[in-house]
Amino acid sequence: MIVTEKSFSDQTYWEEIARCKTQFVNNEEDPLLNPYLRKEVAESWIRSKNNGVFPWTSYSKYHLTEEEWRLLKEQNERLIHIAQPLISNYLGLASTNGHSLELFDPSGAFLLGIHINISSTPVLSIVFNESTTGTTAHGLATYHKKPFQLIGPENYLDVWQNMICSAAPILDEMGEVLGTLALVQDMGEKPWEKNRSNLHVHSLGWVSSLAEAIGNQIKIQNGYDVLNEVNNDLRKATETLKIILEFIDEGVITIEPNGRILSSNHEGSRILNVHHGKIRGRNIGEFLLPKSALMGYVAANKTVDYMEEYVVNGREEKQYLVSLRPVYKQGNDELDFAILRFNHSDKINALVNTRSGAVAKFRFEDIVGQSESMLKAKALARRFARTRENLLLLGESGTGKELFAQALHNSHRPGGPFIAVNCAAMPRNLIESELFGYESGSFTGAEKNGRPGKIELANGGTLFLDEIGDMPIELQAVLLRVLQDKMVMRLGGRNYRQVDFRLITATNQDLKLLAQEKKFREDLYSDFPFLI
Repeated sequence: MIVTEKSFSDQTYWEEIARCKTQFVNNEEDPLLNPYLRKEVAESWIRSKNNGVFPWTSYSKYHLTEEEWRLLKEQNERLIHIAQPLISNYLGLASTNGHSLELFDPSGAFLLGIHINISSTPVLSIVFNESTTGTTAHGLATYHKKPFQLIGPENYLDVWQNMICSAAPILDEMGEVLGTLALVQDMGEKPWEKNRSNLHVHSLGWVSSLAEAIGNQIKIQNGYDVLNEVNNDLRKATETLKIILEFIDEGVITIEPNGRILSSNHEGSRILNVHHGKIRGRNIGEFLLPKSALMGYVAANKTVDYMEEYVVNGREEKQYLVSLRPVYKQGNDELDFAILRFNHSDKINALVNTRSGAVAKFRFEDIVGQSESMLKAKALARRFARTRENLLLLGESGTGKELFAQALHNSHRPGGPFIAVNCAAMPRNLIESELFGYESGSFTGAEKNGRPGKIELANGGTLFLDEIGDMPIELQAVLLRVLQDKMVMRLGGRNYRQVDFRLITATNQDLKLLAQEKKFREDLYSDFPFLI
């Protein structure tokens, strides 16, 4: 049977439900077979009876302890906080029409109600559910997660047999019950004889709307909390990333496909020689030559999967070592942005040297030998190591000239590159390009991006030319110019690059004699004021 407005004024309906309950309690009738009783109500009656609850039971069977009540309020603090002002808005209407508006948690514990002082009223510590008070409207609304209305004797306890109870659940984002709102009216004796308008059959819609309003407010508040938490986590992640990037001694720059700079750490700004606060919004192309390979990718609005240690040409004869990581838009291959790892040219040399094994491993302490000549050579070398002058090491083959060169380097510029070149072992037609480097397209077989020479790679450190006596005399003049001006030009280049290195040479030949024979430049020989 479907309960309608007519049911409220139907004495047969009220009396038949009361009779069915009595017969059910006495084990004489199955309430599920009664045509007047809804299935959900009948099933709740059965559960209530199985829990040992009977219609004449007092509803004060179970009380929360003071600690349980305190924890209950804490757990439902948001629900109470949001529901209280909304419930209070209906205070006048509820009191005028003899209603009681109450809020329960999912277990049936009383949380809030009109005209009730939460802190002092003993009834608030009672839990109203099928295990304590049997079938109630708020219990069914919680159980079925939908609005429910009980008419008179459908309420399981006899003390509520003349009441109409309308209840609606308050649901969260996942559809779970946070609490239940119940609107109760005591109709007194023979309620079916009351004016139908006083029964407020519209009360179910009213309490449902109010429950939905409370639920929406909670969802909004939870949304704010989630958003705040996400924003807080994002802020922490962003700040952490910024700090991490500032600890990195490499430039990390993010660019859009058109080359516009989105962000940079301080090292990236320093490398590009831009005030850190003014780098955002500028274009990476401002700092690179138009023919730079990186600018080719930027101009074509594309990138590669990964470019590791890619040398790109900057303006003002600068060079950068760049690694590039593309980031594509989700769901397609369109480039969203790219992350660049920048190093200045002064780090390119150190990296190349490290990877090519061009590092000085030995110190004076590693040179063994206690002979008088060895001790004298080591003492003289230690003294010369503290100078910035170019040095010439003289000695027969196998006497350890390179060991001394490395020890001199580690005493003078241990953090810089150590570039060793054997002039005797290098083909005559290659020694020029190896020493001075070349630009792109300088000759057949040249690398497309050019290559720095050994002199350029020695910037900030030491250039060791072993067997200097075998260097072609035409290159000696160029080397002398480099030593005097501290500038080098690559083959095929048009601009000089400044270099700062210390030259250490070695030979087993008599350079003075070679100079007299015009086989070695005398002015280059005289550029070595210290002989070891």
